[in-house]
Amino acid sequence: MKVTYIADSTFLFEHRGVRLLTDPWIGSTIYGGAWVQYPPPALKASEIGRLDYIFISHIHEDHCDPATIAELDRGATVLLMDRTPDFVEGFLRRHGFGFRSIRKIPTFTQLPIGDGLVAETVEADPEHRLNWMIDSALLLHADGRSIYFANDNPPYPRCVSRLKELDLALALLPASGGSGYPACFASLSDAEQAAERERIVRMYFDIFADAVADTLPERFMACAGNHVLSGRHAGLNRMMTFLASPAGAYRHVRDRLPESARATTLPLDLEEGQSWDMPAKREARADAAAVWAEAMDDRGRTEARTAFIQGPAQAQPYAHDGIVVPPGTDWVALFRTGAEAMLGRVSAAASPVASRSAIRLPGPGERWGVADAMSGEVTVLDGAKPAEPYLAIETDAPLLWQLLTGKFSWNIADAAAFLTYHRVPNVYDQHAVIALNYLRQPPRGPAAPAPGLGIQP
Repeated sequence: MKVTYIADSTFLFEHRGVRLLTDPWIGSTIYGGAWVQYPPPALKASEIGRLDYIFISHIHEDHCDPATIAELDRGATVLLMDRTPDFVEGFLRRHGFGFRSIRKIPTFTQLPIGDGLVAETVEADPEHRLNWMIDSALLLHADGRSIYFANDNPPYPRCVSRLKELDLALALLPASGGSGYPACFASLSDAEQAAERERIVRMYFDIFADAVADTLPERFMACAGNHVLSGRHAGLNRMMTFLASPAGAYRHVRDRLPESARATTLPLDLEEGQSWDMPAKREARADAAAVWAEAMDDRGRTEARTAFIQGPAQAQPYAHDGIVVPPGTDWVALFRTGAEAMLGRVSAAASPVASRSAIRLPGPGERWGVADAMSGEVTVLDGAKPAEPYLAIETDAPLLWQLLTGKFSWNIADAAAFLTYHRVPNVYDQHAVIALNYLRQPPRGPAAPAPGLGIQP
């Protein structure tokens, strides 16, 4: 099997004439102008050519970009993990993307897709509720060997057990994450932000290294992190937990990997546009030390990335800058309707939200709309934030109008660094983050789309 790295989480797998593309995002700017790929792809989406299959793990635009998908071969069959509700299938239908067919693969179930080629889907960790609700991973089996495409999903115990059953030739694993924490949290000092960023980066590196040590693939690669914040918030990249360079992740793995494994488990440091051919069998590499040394060498990539952020990345405009809020918008009524819908959803799901969500409403003075999931009450406060614990959020009026009317996802706005937070105490409430997606006008009719869901570590 030939593996070509396109960009970020987009890979092209080719085996005996079958061509499969994963998680299409190639060259466009996503999340309302907030994310751009760096390094840039070597190919355009229109240059990918014939495809037999497209696997899409989930609906976040860095894995499922409409501008990229519009350029892809419509003769392809889309492969999805079988789930209910299926956000990706709904996304494709809403955008009118008519492909040859959609095939759904139950989790940990194999589907033959070509001569000696089999696809198998893997659900995200059930213990991580946000990931489990929307995300998936892919296993490709060919000629007795396997490739694991994890995208945003680190392996968990059941997944690790499955991987250990296989002759794992390549593991494509996440080594970073992307949310507004800690960069967008005004309740943290600069020193606290820096310390939290370091903690989270090390946490992701530990997870990455543990995944390699637990499964011992022949080759492994850090992916799903080659992008930066763009536009006027580009300066926040210094506190974001994106992967600045894979070299640090590879050094971390080597330090934690048993010495006996370093000759048979090696990093695969592909650059955009480069390919790797899966060997017929695993062998110890005589040049293993040289492979490690090259992968752990930054080779000026961090410096080049910084120059890109300080230059071209900052020129990108945001989509919501062009939105005109309807004159006479009643922000209190708009917030109240959305907050009541959110609290109704929380109550119906018996979700254990343990904080209050407060949104700063546009207008003169300081005014906060508060959705208290613990008491079930909606209030508006003048000049003060709510009682602790709370998660208070500020953003631009045009974007807030989009969020409250359901035209943009709260968690995507988080990943885009469009939101400024005050979190007291500084404790992550996963249930509150999930609930926030429903702080919007209630959908109309049975076919109304569910909100997009995102991730904040």
